[in-house]
Amino acid sequence: MVTKQTVIDKIFSWPFDQLAMGFSWNYRFPNNMDIPAMVEEIVRFGGVPHPLLVWKATDEFCDKHDLPHGSIVRLQGHRRSDAVAFIRSNPADFSYELVKELENVPVTFFEGTEEEAEEQVFDQGASLQASPAEVVNAIYRLFDRGYEEIDITAKLYQQIGKVLYPGDGAKVREYAALSPNSTERTDFIRDWLHTKVGSYYIKAKKLGPWVANQVLYRHKVSDKILDDGEVYDLPISTGQMNKLSKAWTKDTSVKDKETKEPRESTWYGPVVDVNITTAEDGSIKVDIEGGGLYFNELLSSMIVAHKDPSSAKEAKAKVAEADGPKMMTKKALESRSDTYISDAVKGSLAVVLGSRDVNLNAVDLECYRVQKVFAKLAELEKTCDDEGLAAFVKAIRVGKVTDVETAADNLNIFTKVSEGVASN
Repeated sequence: MVTKQTVIDKIFSWPFDQLAMGFSWNYRFPNNMDIPAMVEEIVRFGGVPHPLLVWKATDEFCDKHDLPHGSIVRLQGHRRSDAVAFIRSNPADFSYELVKELENVPVTFFEGTEEEAEEQVFDQGASLQASPAEVVNAIYRLFDRGYEEIDITAKLYQQIGKVLYPGDGAKVREYAALSPNSTERTDFIRDWLHTKVGSYYIKAKKLGPWVANQVLYRHKVSDKILDDGEVYDLPISTGQMNKLSKAWTKDTSVKDKETKEPRESTWYGPVVDVNITTAEDGSIKVDIEGGGLYFNELLSSMIVAHKDPSSAKEAKAKVAEADGPKMMTKKALESRSDTYISDAVKGSLAVVLGSRDVNLNAVDLECYRVQKVFAKLAELEKTCDDEGLAAFVKAIRVGKVTDVETAADNLNIFTKVSEGVASN
């Protein structure tokens, strides 16, 4: 809970060298901050156009981050300060007056706790809109700081709804209009963002750095800011994330799901790294550091399927063959029910799908009667001395309607029957 906090209105001219430039609380990526554009703006203005927001870090904070006591930490203005650092590092490319001017930069001080200071870092009114990858990075940073899902989404709802899911603008406005700290507001953001953030991005963080990075790198590739050394190996869909999470649950469980008996956990730890190589025979080899028995089997299959779709298709076919045919879903049965022509199949499907209008006993008796008739026909076919009659019986038993008609014509059975009736 944020308590009393203050931004001092007074602007100070502060020595740039006294800012803790070695520490960055920023969740923005340097290669996406368009530093050259800010350098041009500083050159045109003849100095930093707007003051930086800074905070005098507590001794506890400095000890935790290996900073000298009394360090001045940047909360807002990372892009401006990085542009100043660039100009000061390349003095020959700029005027002497500008370089001299930038020995001091305008700052305003924020007074508050560490948590309150961090609130300012994640302020959602930055002049340069964050990219989707940076919003994901912000989610990760807050998670690492120990924030719960509901607090993460509350802090970043604007960026999530405008950048990560740009179609959610109406949700952003609706949430902003609700009374702060109200139950209605909490319920709204949980219903809105739990599936999108909690069940995907936060779940990725819980599974380990490799999984989380693959999700982040997908956005970095789209944003064209993937750094050298960052390898994007696997696109992970929401459905795949759910499957990985279920495998994680199975590995970490210490009780058998079916027998309820105690069992040893098969989870080795968060997935730290994955080494993917191609063998001489062209097969994909996956070596996972961390993970678990069931999790690693699933993750390996996903990687192979992505890297070598043909082998994955063969593997899937083998599994399907071993498992046998899968049960049809209710939706599949409903879609097929109108394609059958026999009353027996139609009636049986109707009962399976919940209908009470079909007399299944009557259907069963009719099927049983036909079964017995056909059994007698099979006996007759074997014992009949008349070849034409035997062919006719066989056509009735296993042939098509046209086969029955042809056999009957060859036998002239209907003519013989007519003559027999007439003679009687």
